Amino acid sequence: MFFATCKHFQRKNFFAVTLLLLFITPLLSSCASSLREAKGVTVIKQSACCAHPNVAKVAVIDFFELSAEHGKNEPHVCPITGLNFIPGKVQKGAGETVAALFRQQLRKKGFIVSDPEQVQRAMENKYEKYSEEFCLALGRKVGADLVFMGTVMRFEEMVGTKIGSEKPASVSFSVALVSVPSGKTIWKAKFEKTQKSFFDNMLDFETFFKGGMVWQKAEKLADIGIQNVLERLPFKPAKRKSDG
Repeated sequence: MFFATCKHFQRKNFFAVTLLLLFITPLLSSCASSLREAKGVTVIKQSACCAHPNVAKVAVIDFFELSAEHGKNEPHVCPITGLNFIPGKVQKGAGETVAALFRQQLRKKGFIVSDPEQVQRAMENKYEKYSEEFCLALGRKVGADLVFMGTVMRFEEMVGTKIGSEKPASVSFSVALVSVPSGKTIWKAKFEKTQKSFFDNMLDFETFFKGGMVWQKAEKLADIGIQNVLERLPFKPAKRKSDG
């Protein structure tokens, strides 16, 4: 009886949210700038950005992990991108997780992504890690057109369950793209978000639905953030011979 009641409540709740979305979607579509802000994404496009209309191959370096417990509510600056962020706890291994998610989503978009083991071997070069010179040397070794590097600045896990969270997941990362032909950074982006309930942030209904309409774990929130960031990527994968 109890489970039948819960299922009935969930169905009613789902239909109520669906009807509400049908009503508010036209209003939200007229608020594009607010919607972009709600999705947690900030993009900085450099002047040389359009030099890569099509990209054959990309490489992704494991992200740097920067945890800043002191002065948590004060803005900090990412040492790689120079973008401001509110820091927090970063789980060990979050940099590898975010890099792996980037590789996965880039493949889904049609890019050829360098093998991570090959990238790891290529990271043994004489230049300072996470610098433009470092990415240039690495990119040449693995035959990539662009190299993704970045920092995970907050990766805090959800406390609770999918249907009831005591503390929501919170994720923040920034990413920079280095052009291998020029050796310069040509694009930067940041994702910074603490999950909120649908009714607390209706502008971000896309993230709500991408997450399955439940409270998400930090990895899932990061994956959604990466999807949101890559939606703004000004490059397309180059057509392969098999594509015709």
